[in-house]
Amino acid sequence: MKSDIRSEPHYSEISAFYTALYAPGSGHLHWGGDVSADITGEIIAFVGQRFEGKLEDAPRNALYRAGANGKVTPVAGGSDAMLPRVSPDGRHIAWVVPGNEGSAVRVADPDTRGFRDHQVPGLIETLAWSSDSVRLLMVVADSGADTAGIHGGQTMRASSDLPDWLPELSTPAGSGTWRRAWVLDMKNGSFRRAGPDNINIWDACWAGDRIAAVVSDLPGEGEWYRSFIVEIDMEAGSKRILYRPIDQIGPLSASPDGRWLLFVEAFCSDRGLACGTLKRLDLSQGAVHEVDTNSVEVSHVEWAGNHAIFAGMHGLSTVVGRVKQDGSSTVLWRSDHETCGEWLPWARSHPAGALIAVESYGLAPRLAIASPGALTVLLDFGAPQAEVANRGAAVRRVSWQAKDGREIDGLLVEPEGLTGRAPMVVDIHGGPVWASRPRWAARTRATPAMVARGWRVLYPNPRGSSGYGQDFARAVLGDMGGADAADLLAGIEAMVTMGVADPAKIACTGSSYGGFMSALLPTLDQCFAAAAPISPVVNWLSQHGTSQIPYFDEMFLASSAYDGALHFERSPVMQAHRNVSPTLLLAGGLDRNTPAEQAREYYTALQANGTDCALLVYPTEGHSVRGWPAYLDSAARILSWFDLKFGRSGGR
Repeated sequence: MKSDIRSEPHYSEISAFYTALYAPGSGHLHWGGDVSADITGEIIAFVGQRFEGKLEDAPRNALYRAGANGKVTPVAGGSDAMLPRVSPDGRHIAWVVPGNEGSAVRVADPDTRGFRDHQVPGLIETLAWSSDSVRLLMVVADSGADTAGIHGGQTMRASSDLPDWLPELSTPAGSGTWRRAWVLDMKNGSFRRAGPDNINIWDACWAGDRIAAVVSDLPGEGEWYRSFIVEIDMEAGSKRILYRPIDQIGPLSASPDGRWLLFVEAFCSDRGLACGTLKRLDLSQGAVHEVDTNSVEVSHVEWAGNHAIFAGMHGLSTVVGRVKQDGSSTVLWRSDHETCGEWLPWARSHPAGALIAVESYGLAPRLAIASPGALTVLLDFGAPQAEVANRGAAVRRVSWQAKDGREIDGLLVEPEGLTGRAPMVVDIHGGPVWASRPRWAARTRATPAMVARGWRVLYPNPRGSSGYGQDFARAVLGDMGGADAADLLAGIEAMVTMGVADPAKIACTGSSYGGFMSALLPTLDQCFAAAAPISPVVNWLSQHGTSQIPYFDEMFLASSAYDGALHFERSPVMQAHRNVSPTLLLAGGLDRNTPAEQAREYYTALQANGTDCALLVYPTEGHSVRGWPAYLDSAARILSWFDLKFGRSGGR
């Protein structure tokens, strides 16, 4: 395998597909997210993404305003914009501008070209207007804090004039790694810290004149798993504990009058991937009740006037709904074939219903308004050749029985009209508490090229997956790599029995937890012709000591890293002598979530075992190798590896 494959056919093939989807250099907006609207719905702002130059260059984000007639207008000063928020009265748009020494919040009048920057000492991670449009609340991370796995799992680094030989300092107190709340007063332009010094703030929202926040006693990515909800009195600088959860806290939003707080409580594996029970807290009395969402697990909630908008999942279905002040809920939009949101379903408030970016495997995102019985598309981000590039692929639900009788399901992507057995790749999602959904093909790395070859790709949702209830999610607790692995093997067996998969041509891949599984499964069953783990964990003992989230493994294995049996038994590297499947390992050199040393350990063990293997470490990449052009390269490598191991003329 060469270090540079940019002139190779597999790279050219992958590049041609993504060129069709993204139309680089043409000015085409291929994605629009992080949408915000004022209370009238007249002003809609969003972050649009385009490749200004070559596909190999990173895409650029910019701020745009969407009109009711489908017209898109760039907002002055909106280059590299993040987190746009339209003030409730529609007079201002605020957004985040990242910089080398921190970030700034930029505030503009949507009808003029004037704007003003307010510099902040750190990285702004959340931004929210007060209901009277006078103040901006933000959560700001210190320059040395870690990002969540879905954002690369890296340590942030501010620019510095200090020599680069100086050591990196780590201390238990986590100096330089805290997250604080700041408030910008638009009347006088003043900044002030909100809350006491001895709490780390992960998320925050306005609750009338006070602030509701998800906090932990210490900083550090692992501390998020122990976080709880407090109310912060800005004038007194004090906090009042509102709720200590059994599991983890996801998104939260308070009613404009400060009476009700809605929040998601869920059993989670990753910060930013919370999907579970929607709860309502009475801020005046402290009582907490579950909101009946008809078995929909909620991943996003946003209060708007006298009701709130939520988005979530029910199995493979995506649901967007509305919650009234009395706690009752109704469905605005539901689909078994489309979804919304990049990581998990999300929706923003709009007077006519909810703003969503709806997508499916074959259709690029479309900015739309979901209202009762209707979906009104405002903007279509599909490139001229996108549907042509995706033509010929079909997606269907498949299900099978686990050993204990549970029903497990997933999505099967296959060539249209294909009958009989075919090579099959099992692509396992991260988490383990996450889920496969009918997402846009551009989010699936090499799947479109695999389907174009006549292969099938299975996206399973084993126990632990979101959308199937908290009991299903918790079924992986204390048994990660046990019954969930058996669910995946049962799915492969079912696809063979159904005549879908060629038993001589089965491969597995996946990132993070999916990387762990695609390293583990070949040690449990020799049915795999090839494997391609991305950002895997292979040694839970060394992972515990080197990862930014050491709490994770002890939580999911219910075992101590220093004397627990499962830390050894469920480590693929300890069973590497059983893996005879050709294995391609991929990792990011800057990843602190699942450090690249994990992939290197497995490569060393497989090499000693005589197993056909190769290791790719992308030096400037973080968790899951998502940056450009590394994403292209990784897709081409996996395609080439499976192509070679499946063999064009027969099995292994």
